[in-house]
Amino acid sequence: MLKDIKTLLQRNGRETKIKEIAEELHVTPTKIKKLLSRYWQRGMNKNAMLPDYSKSGGKGKIKTLSNEKVGRPRRVTIDGEYRSGINITDEVKVQFEHAINKYYRKSNNYTLRDVYHFVLRDFYSDRFKVNGEYQYRIWDADRIPSYDQLINFTIGLRSSKTQKKDMQFRKSVKEYELKHRPLLSNSKVETNGPGTRFQIDATIADVYIVSAFDVNRIIGRPVVYAVIDVY
Repeated sequence: MLKDIKTLLQRNGRETKIKEIAEELHVTPTKIKKLLSRYWQRGMNKNAMLPDYSKSGGKGKIKTLSNEKVGRPRRVTIDGEYRSGINITDEVKVQFEHAINKYYRKSNNYTLRDVYHFVLRDFYSDRFKVNGEYQYRIWDADRIPSYDQLINFTIGLRSSKTQKKDMQFRKSVKEYELKHRPLLSNSKVETNGPGTRFQIDATIADVYIVSAFDVNRIIGRPVVYAVIDVY
């Protein structure tokens, strides 16, 4: 088709040439027109003919899942056994969300790897007693979600609001406001020049002032003031 590109650029005879190429390649003329448009619009090189991979996968769309595992097949294990895993259904998402709220968004600082183990223990294991203590036997790998699936789920939840919530739950609201909150502006914005605006801070010094007449008489701790020119 590219050998006839000069002819295709001419309005006269273009339709006839497109029909000839379509018959030769056993496709419809509409298909040829779409390929030509893509080639001309995207730089007239071989990469222009690549499919729109960014639109693949139905990002953000709800998928109808069956019993067959979707996505890239997992690798064969060391012992040569193939394990497919499970799909992330609405039920699994609820389990992930429950585990994140119960274990991750707490001050004990559990990692996502820890949360994954809790998910398997709470939802994908058989519980039994040994010497009066509960033990858990995790199900086979083809019946449980993977750690990567949990990671992908948390990435899907991630936003400025959820990151703020995670930090406040795992640390504290005070620490979030002090160290992690976004700085949307600063005091220099409305400062026109030197002497326009000052910042003042004060702290009680860790020393004691005593009387000049009697060192045994403590007057108190002094207040140290710091004043800076914002500009």
